[in-house]
Amino acid sequence: MGPIKNDELKLKEDLHMIIEGLYLGSFEAVQNTERLKRLNISHILVLAYPTLENFEPDFRYMCIELIDDYKSNLFKSLSDGIMFISEAVEQHSKASRANIYNS
Repeated sequence: MGPIKNDELKLKEDLHMIIEGLYLGSFEAVQNTERLKRLNISHILVLAYPTLENFEPDFRYMCIELIDDYKSNLFKSLSDGIMFISEAVEQHSKASRANIYNS
């Protein structure tokens, strides 16, 4: 891995690693597909209202229409999202283990 470039510094501001293979980011972070590919991001969970309509073919998406309102039942809305995240983290973990064994 080489030196950090200026655009990578911005990455640290709008895309944050939660655990290995899981990032939390802004809408702007999702727009830079080259950075997402460099980080081996494969799944994108969108929580917004309205949700996106145009998707990049290189990523797997799940969209949950979520309105920022105190009446919203977040637990009901997010259960599918949690399963989606779990699947993505498991796939990342398997891929990481495969890379270690193939090195």
